[in-house]
Amino acid sequence: MKQKYYPIIIIIIVFILFGFINRDSDVGETAQLVVIEEATPELYGLAYDIGVCESGFSATAQNSTSSAYGIGQFTDSTWEYVKIKWGMELDREDPGDQMYALIRLLNEDGVIHWETSRGCWDNKY
Repeated sequence: MKQKYYPIIIIIIVFILFGFINRDSDVGETAQLVVIEEATPELYGLAYDIGVCESGFSATAQNSTSSAYGIGQFTDSTWEYVKIKWGMELDREDPGDQMYALIRLLNEDGVIHWETSRGCWDNKY
């Protein structure tokens, strides 16, 4: 493991501190723990960095030129794709569902959905 990666508990704390329980943010007031069994600490770190680059880690960020929305800037079509692919209902407004989708899709498909922001997060990996 590279030295720049923090243990998973640190990354979860970062998620909590920078959004899920920050009452001044637009992400919400309750902590939501996003755990995907196959995900590594590096993947959680990459998901966080992608979220920062894509939306400033804002659950209500809206792209002015597309349907991209939320922490991971999922377009309408990608959001529908993951709901169908996984056979589950996901609430696009819910920051926990946004992070679940970001981490799981990143784990399953890699970075292909976030290539446009690669220049922002790629230098870290």
